[in-house]
Amino acid sequence: MSDGRYESPNKDKEPKVSNMSVANSNVVVVGGGIVSASIAWHLSSETNVTIIAEDIRGVATPNSFAWLNAASSDKKFYYDFRLRSLEHWREIEKAVENLPIHWGGTMSWDKSPEELEEEQKNLTDWGYDVIRVDKTEISKREPHIEEIKLPEWGLGYDQEGALEAEKAAELLINLAKDNGVKVLETKVTGFTKTDGHISGVTLSSGETIPADYVVVAAGLGSVSLLALQNIPLLLKSTAGLLVNTKPTLKKLINGVINAPKLHIHQTLDRALLFSLSYAGRDLGDNPEKTARELFTKLQSSVVSGDELEFSHYTIGYRVLLEDGLLILGETGLDGLSVAMMHSGVMNGALVGKLLSR
Repeated sequence: MSDGRYESPNKDKEPKVSNMSVANSNVVVVGGGIVSASIAWHLSSETNVTIIAEDIRGVATPNSFAWLNAASSDKKFYYDFRLRSLEHWREIEKAVENLPIHWGGTMSWDKSPEELEEEQKNLTDWGYDVIRVDKTEISKREPHIEEIKLPEWGLGYDQEGALEAEKAAELLINLAKDNGVKVLETKVTGFTKTDGHISGVTLSSGETIPADYVVVAAGLGSVSLLALQNIPLLLKSTAGLLVNTKPTLKKLINGVINAPKLHIHQTLDRALLFSLSYAGRDLGDNPEKTARELFTKLQSSVVSGDELEFSHYTIGYRVLLEDGLLILGETGLDGLSVAMMHSGVMNGALVGKLLSR
């Protein structure tokens, strides 16, 4: 990407940061979500890192459904990228004690039978762990879903899971701090340049933080920041509402359920996370009302659902790139890189690894 164009990863070219010999360099990471946390954690053992964000833990990260899967793409090169990130989350889990991650697999029947058959064929050809499961098997795996909500058959993905993204970001940042990473909770308002090379960032206070390299991974906040350097990001955003229940006395959901009007998983502390669609929807003029309606749908979908207690809802604004993929690597301005994507939780593991090289 040395010509300054933004490209999605493909089978012939891996995203990289131009001339980024990070050892003993000063790197500023702009953003406080899971992608920034992963980048900083990966970098922290070999370079000097400063994380700068108004909100450590990020804006989108706390509102993410946080499903870990590679099956969501029908593009082979992007599937490969997601699969590598899925596998790297397992490597991170081995290296990071108490990473809030759960590998319970996925039960999916969110498409027509014809689409599910095509998906199974493609993923099987690609080597993904996918099997066809009938209603009896789905009920066996997820016994607390009301039978009336179950299909005649669906797909099972045993290698998938979910991450508690906000807690994971906080944990990775704290581990990075243990390695000497500095954290500044403030706003980056611009960049400084020396001989055409990015040499630091300017804060809202007017203070300048010097840097050999700057990585912008601030979600939607990246747009206005990079626009200051005439670097356009072609994207839009949609709102996504996520309902949280209070923790249940027993475990109700074993993995991730991806079904029509039923996207659900359970956290390690046994709270249920539920959305009508993890991809976002029209929230209307009254999100509180929408959240309560979604909670009612959840209650009707779970055995003994009337025992569930509403806790709260969150609204997140998701990045939707023009090609549905990601923007990663060089910007064309020496010393400045960007990491921006819709599936930040899913891709964050590999993005951190790649941008630390």
